[in-house]
Amino acid sequence: MTMRHPKIPALALTLAATLFSVGAAAFTPVQHETVIRLGELNGIALQCGYNADMRRMKQALVDSVPKVSQLGDLFEAETQKSFLNMVNKRLPCPNLAPFHTEVDGAIIALQRAFAPARP
Repeated sequence: MTMRHPKIPALALTLAATLFSVGAAAFTPVQHETVIRLGELNGIALQCGYNADMRRMKQALVDSVPKVSQLGDLFEAETQKSFLNMVNKRLPCPNLAPFHTEVDGAIIALQRAFAPARP
């Protein structure tokens, strides 16, 4: 006769929920928004072939953001959403110079949002 432990699944779910909430709470709304904005711009750059801007955004992400899958996944999801929005709505590519300036601003915002707190 096999004995089942009904408390194990409940314990596993509680542990998973706790770990998820700790990971989600580790980042501020401003930090999330800066990653989302960078992902949106990356999707535009991907669709428009602005490769230099894509490289700069990804490098800023690597240099500024903690190496956790939650933030990487958020960036990738927003990139895909933005890319598909442009394709589906047949949106034109923005002019490169203003777009480049917008990317600069988004990178600065990201760096500020994730800068270590100074006493």
